[in-house]
Amino acid sequence: MNAVTRHNNHIISGLNANDWQILQPHLEYIEFKSGPLSTQRGPNDFYVYFVVSGIFALTIEVDKHDTAFVLLGQDSLIDATVSLDNGLDAVQVLCLTKLTAYALSASTASALLPNLPSLEAGLKTANRNTFMKMARVTACSQNHTSQQRLASWLLRASDLTDNLRLTISHQVLAQLHGIRRAGATVELGKLKASNAITTGYGWIEIKDRAVLEQHACSCYHASTVVLQP
Repeated sequence: MNAVTRHNNHIISGLNANDWQILQPHLEYIEFKSGPLSTQRGPNDFYVYFVVSGIFALTIEVDKHDTAFVLLGQDSLIDATVSLDNGLDAVQVLCLTKLTAYALSASTASALLPNLPSLEAGLKTANRNTFMKMARVTACSQNHTSQQRLASWLLRASDLTDNLRLTISHQVLAQLHGIRRAGATVELGKLKASNAITTGYGWIEIKDRAVLEQHACSCYHASTVVLQP
């Protein structure tokens, strides 16, 4: 681990030099495959994961129906130490690509945090941003069309991966947006007809960002606003 790789995660990159020096020896570099995080962790694995590369979604289920998801990546973390008992049936972490991260054990985090003010501030900001995104996505699903939401998602995913070509199927996109696969295919076809994107088996590539932004809802630009500590 070195000074270059620390900047791949926004929270880690925000640490002051002293906090980074203390934290660095306790971080473990790990990888996850695409798919549910729960199937890749043991029942007693209590860690905080600072995402270095890849994207994941927090899917929020109420009354056994997916109602919203939040797309996150290097701008965030996965707190696998928290027991979510908040009235929701389930909040799951779905790795949409291969995910790499720095892992910090819960016990170490608890011991170090009082002495790492810049890390504590970064974690609080990241959590506020995540909850803000949850609220926005819920409102977006009720007020914007499927095409607008798909366009916003593609732009956001491209920003987080720094890549115009995204490896994702129509089926997964449909599940994330709570629509039928056929509906997702129709809306993506319209975006393709406008020359905003091009598609292939299991992948979608942004061809013209400016055109795609014209189809996106205002939530895309709002998602790029980050709260400061």
